Amino acid sequence: MVRLCTTPFWDKNITKAPYPYLTECFRDTALQWFPLSVFWLVLPLWLWMLSERKIQPRPLPFSALFTTKATLTVLFLMVQITRIVYDYVLPSDTEKILANTISPISYVITSLIIFWLLNYERRKGMFCSGLLFGFWLLVCLTIIPDVIDYSMDYHQGKKSIYVLREVIRVWLHAIFALGSFVTHCFAESYNFPALSADETPTVPELYRSFPSRITYWWVTPLIIRGYRKPLTEKDCWQLEISERAVNIVHRVQACFEGTASRAKSIAYEKTRNWNRNDTAERKKLENENQDLLKQLPSVEIKNPPARTRAPIIFWRALFRAYKGKLIAGGLMKVIHDVLQFSGPMILKQVLTFLTDPTAPGWLGLFYAALLGATVVCQTLFLQAYFHRQYVVG
Repeated sequence: MVRLCTTPFWDKNITKAPYPYLTECFRDTALQWFPLSVFWLVLPLWLWMLSERKIQPRPLPFSALFTTKATLTVLFLMVQITRIVYDYVLPSDTEKILANTISPISYVITSLIIFWLLNYERRKGMFCSGLLFGFWLLVCLTIIPDVIDYSMDYHQGKKSIYVLREVIRVWLHAIFALGSFVTHCFAESYNFPALSADETPTVPELYRSFPSRITYWWVTPLIIRGYRKPLTEKDCWQLEISERAVNIVHRVQACFEGTASRAKSIAYEKTRNWNRNDTAERKKLENENQDLLKQLPSVEIKNPPARTRAPIIFWRALFRAYKGKLIAGGLMKVIHDVLQFSGPMILKQVLTFLTDPTAPGWLGLFYAALLGATVVCQTLFLQAYFHRQYVVG
């Protein structure tokens, strides 16, 4: 008979264990399904944001970093397939557990989607992926209890073939997940031609790694330059073409007139030369932008008959023009508010630990690390929310 688990889902005596022990059922279900759930919940929104990008660059070339990411994904996929083969294809005396099948099958499907997503992001000109960065980080964290438990069983003398196989599997699972996480800490390389004397570089935010973007490390050179000498206009970066006033005016005007497809094509046409390989085309585009800035945008308003006249709602046009940033910013604010509720609850557990002399030391370290991680996540989500709102204006 196939059962979901053979052990209890949760052990109430976990806080009295000498090391952080979690039941096998909890490790095979809740821990393993958590990163998968986050990935599949965010994936539709991530694909929608990629399709709605205001920048339509040329595909990035294949690089050593991209090849490494794809290779580690395939190796991680092979580990999950091997687990399925050992548990259900090869003969075994152990009882068949449904949780041991659902988790690897889910990881196999997710790994195939990740392999496709890597190439899709490359074609969309994504230098780094925040979704995959977060997914592999969660996978690394959720496999730690498995590594601890099976390693302790092996060192305590339980050196059966099953335990040895599980030790090898969880360590390979952790190593390939950690390798994928490390590779997603870097951005794809890009080569811009040398700028002329009268040109200023574009803001490098979109071309930096995801850790650099969430910590604003990419702005450090400008801060150091401002510390050494007063900044001038030549020291500042140019905005991305899709965020310049010329494109924004046309995009909002197109949304105001109800032609959303035209608004999207405007941004695409203006950002076609994202890599600035053609100096002549770049100068021509800048001259066109300067000419457009000197001209006031005009909107021809025709008075329709009184019976067919519809109310003009300007905020709808603004929302359609900035819906991606507004939706992403709203979700980040919601996550920040939810994390605020977790802080007092974790602090309550810390106070309980301090008043309990029999509590193990690792429990206090866990609560302290969890409280610190919660505060860091609150800060990151809040600053990302404000950053998007400031970009919208």
